[in-house]
Amino acid sequence: MKKLWINKANNTKCILFFNGWGMDEKAVSHMEFSDFDICVFFDYSNFELEINEFDSYQSVYIVAWSLGVWVASQVMNSANLNIEKAIAINGTELAISDEYGIPPKVLIGTLDCWDEINRDKFNQRLFGGMIKLGEAFDRLSNRTIENQKKELAYLMSEIEEISETDIKWDIALIGTLDLIFSAKNQSSYWGMKTKIIEKPMPHYPFAYFTNWQQIIDL
Repeated sequence: MKKLWINKANNTKCILFFNGWGMDEKAVSHMEFSDFDICVFFDYSNFELEINEFDSYQSVYIVAWSLGVWVASQVMNSANLNIEKAIAINGTELAISDEYGIPPKVLIGTLDCWDEINRDKFNQRLFGGMIKLGEAFDRLSNRTIENQKKELAYLMSEIEEISETDIKWDIALIGTLDLIFSAKNQSSYWGMKTKIIEKPMPHYPFAYFTNWQQIIDL
């Protein structure tokens, strides 16, 4: 797992952002910091993370997107932090599931066929079409095909072995236009577990926000 501080200004509040698979910090590089320190996690080829460095913050906020929701649930399950709010976006704790996540055959097919051509097709679905992709092209990651495949293979092997955790999610934000992680499966999972907010967004949600405060205020 890689960690990158995109804002560290000795604020009293910190957002821990668990990115989606295949992404890097560019996914949220346009977001204004407000008065938060922001730490981004991505490239989940292991789950080694030092939690103690976040102990000093008065308030910690968890924002997790896509497969990052599952990763956050594992990493933060035993963390003793002052978590003020946890927000799941277009993902669930049962990330590989026909009913509550992404169907296994879809992920297997993605891994087996991942190349430049299929990544381009995936990105169109991710952003909600060619036009939307063109508008946010600078938010695509710089990671290589092989690096992304390695990460997905590791995630798939780990997700098969680890189930749900006790982390409390305050909000599940569901994009009703999501073509990667279906809104139906997300709704089925979150059900009565937490507050659900639905918005007409594709899988990539950050084109609809300009700053982190807008997400925290959901």
